[in-house]
Amino acid sequence: MTGTSIAVDPWDMDVLNSISDKYGCVISSIFVTHTHRDHIRGTKAYLKQEDLDTPETTIFCHKLSVSQIGRGQVVEGGDVLLGGKVEVVPTPGHRPEHLSLFIQNGCWVRHDSSIIPIKTSQVDAPILIAGDCLFDFGIGNCTNGGDVQELYLTVSNVLMTLPDSTRIMSGHDYRSRNLNFAKSIEPDHNGINEASGWDQSIPSTIGQQREANPFFRFDSKAVAATISRRGLPSDTSKERFSSLRKLRDDW
Repeated sequence: MTGTSIAVDPWDMDVLNSISDKYGCVISSIFVTHTHRDHIRGTKAYLKQEDLDTPETTIFCHKLSVSQIGRGQVVEGGDVLLGGKVEVVPTPGHRPEHLSLFIQNGCWVRHDSSIIPIKTSQVDAPILIAGDCLFDFGIGNCTNGGDVQELYLTVSNVLMTLPDSTRIMSGHDYRSRNLNFAKSIEPDHNGINEASGWDQSIPSTIGQQREANPFFRFDSKAVAATISRRGLPSDTSKERFSSLRKLRDDW
């Protein structure tokens, strides 16, 4: 693993620099998925400390993010980075400016807090760096500048069309809580109980989301029945998705 790298929503550039040193690569740019504070904190801190004597780090972001970050090179859906290896994918809903990255053939390494590799993928496979649009068995909320109808379109027209083998790299780990919510929606669905036993150190896949994520299962009869029993709109796919998001917000 050598050459140039992109840091996505860095929280602590010192940690990332340690990882890049370990693998002999250089962080030449930063990619910002969206402008919630926890996703731009490290980027803004890095820019404040940037050495004027070194080349300026490129900040890739949505056009709506530039003013929040301070500067940025605008990218949009279909743009490719790292010599065409990484594709920018618009994934609005959690925030209107939300972008994700799709890697057709990638591998991943999970580190512990002391930067020791603890899990490594054995073969190349598709990877989605999803920010906050998609989590293990859940989705991002829409309570801080988001739009649930936009998120519905992102899930149904973008995320659910990805290959089942796509590994998901999310901005937060809410797996346990999301699975508990999923059980409250489909208590008799065996796939959700099985998901609870999966190795949490291994990124989940789009195929696994189809099996156990209620926000991928909004057309399930069991999901529709639960929503209806709780007195929320359930006639259309869009209504069921919005009702699920409300139930999760209040859960």
